[in-house]
Amino acid sequence: MESGLLNRSENISEVIKTALTLARSRGLLDGKKAQESEQKSLVLAQEEQEEDPGERQLVEIAKSMDLKLSKDDKESLNFERLKEFIDLFVKADPGDRRRALETLTLVQQVRKYEEALFDKYRNGDLTLRTKGRLQFKDLTEKENVLYVKYNIGAPRDVFLMFKAAQEVMKPTIAAALLQKLTTFRLPRWYSHLYVIAERRYGGLIRYLLRALSHLENRDFTATIWALAKFHRFEQGVMRPKLFAQIKESVAGEIVARLPAMSPREISFASEALLYLRLDESNPAMMAVKGWITSASQDIS
Repeated sequence: MESGLLNRSENISEVIKTALTLARSRGLLDGKKAQESEQKSLVLAQEEQEEDPGERQLVEIAKSMDLKLSKDDKESLNFERLKEFIDLFVKADPGDRRRALETLTLVQQVRKYEEALFDKYRNGDLTLRTKGRLQFKDLTEKENVLYVKYNIGAPRDVFLMFKAAQEVMKPTIAAALLQKLTTFRLPRWYSHLYVIAERRYGGLIRYLLRALSHLENRDFTATIWALAKFHRFEQGVMRPKLFAQIKESVAGEIVARLPAMSPREISFASEALLYLRLDESNPAMMAVKGWITSASQDIS
């Protein structure tokens, strides 16, 4: 065979074709014999390749056995071990095959369960996928909201994040901070008064009141409900001006949004108004009562 032939060819079939072409060009084979030899050689080469399956064939066999192979699995898979397993599987008796498939199915179910647990409890833990010092500006808006949900553990952490994340602060992040703040179990029943008196609390609430119109209805109702409940017993004793701003902003936004709100959202909004103890003559109270009356008539 011509020197360097193997280096220029990618597989056995290419080697055979190149060799026959050289033989035909030098008069060593006539055209008919060259064609017959080429066909026979290609058939033999194909049979030889089929006797020793390549990676693609092994992957197809694995798929037919219901082995779920991801892209990462294919890159890290030991094909020698897979070939050995398939050889043993083909030669095994039906009972052994059934037990092997049951074991593989069990392994897949355990893996899915582990992934479900991870998604439920640790998917919001940013330390699992970040290295070095992490700043809030490096996170997306949704990731910052998830950070609040999973990583904030005390009122002081809420205020620290509100200050540190000013560069990327969004209405949804501020709403998440407030909602998280109202969920803490404080040491004593009056501890929330100290939180309301905190200067940084006033900054968070004023930012949020200016941004209420930018929240979706779902976030808006959850936020005003949490805010009103947090002030349910305080009623402006600690910060009368701030409480007056809360009542005015919440009532005005409810009136503007009411036609586009769902019944569930209206129920949260009406409960927030009750917590804030607005007058019966307040436009928001009158609008909510009018909606409830109209809905009751439609049902009857």
